[in-house]
Amino acid sequence: MKATRAPPSLRFSAQIVPLVFVPRHRQLIAVNAGSNTVSAFRLRGNTLELENVVPSGGQFPASVGVRGSLVYVLNSGGTGSVSGFRLGPEGLTAISGSARSLGLANATPPNFLTSPGQVGFTPDEKQLLVTTKASTSSIDVFQVGKDGLLSATPVPNPSATPVPFAFTFAGNLLVAGEAGASSMTTYRISGIGSLSDPKSASDGQGALCWIKRVGNVFFVSNTATSNLSSFSLGPNGQPILLSAVAATTNPGPTDLAASGRFLYAETGLNGTVDEFGIGPNGTLTPIGSVDDLPPGIEGIATA
Repeated sequence: MKATRAPPSLRFSAQIVPLVFVPRHRQLIAVNAGSNTVSAFRLRGNTLELENVVPSGGQFPASVGVRGSLVYVLNSGGTGSVSGFRLGPEGLTAISGSARSLGLANATPPNFLTSPGQVGFTPDEKQLLVTTKASTSSIDVFQVGKDGLLSATPVPNPSATPVPFAFTFAGNLLVAGEAGASSMTTYRISGIGSLSDPKSASDGQGALCWIKRVGNVFFVSNTATSNLSSFSLGPNGQPILLSAVAATTNPGPTDLAASGRFLYAETGLNGTVDEFGIGPNGTLTPIGSVDDLPPGIEGIATA
């Protein structure tokens, strides 16, 4: 497929590792699974400048969550863990005593289906969530102290359908993509970290993994069927399928990112980023692809 000229917000944002862009600081954080490290970059124009590289605090880092200057990295290898850092003008500094074990039993590198999926903060920034995929099909919730340290152990919550993967929020609702039944599920999350009132809907596709909210529409990538679906939420939080196949993609779509009314789907099998315009009611119109990236890319962000 011929590569097209991507909008400026995308030209610097496709990376080979999971990452997060922090607009407030104009910094980008990327985890490096092969070297058990985390990198901090500074964005200057369309150029990324490396600030520093620090140990991730565990094995095979796979995801990163940010709350202001507080950063937590998910290490998916071995027993699994989360480790905390502070983000400053010169990059990342490890927080002493911040590591917390997830008590899993993975190899290093871990099996993709049984390794933890994502780490992230709740909108009120008082809790940190981790999905454990098929290891336990659990969504673990840590409390976050004022000092940035987590509770000693998380509250484990079984997912409504198997293999919880990526998640986002709609107000106080946790919205999770669960690959086992290719479904989207909403939960209410309490102050003590327990999840309740699950409501699920399947898109009928294969291996719904990543989820991206754009306005009132939730786009999901279906890795096994190489397409994207779209959902909305009913008044009671029930997921409503808008389109089972909102768009087809190159093989194996994984992560998603959005910038304004544009959606980008990373397809790691052949190193492609597919580009779509977002229309009314979440309709997607293909506008091109970038296909000169290395195979195996994982992680995408926009600025």
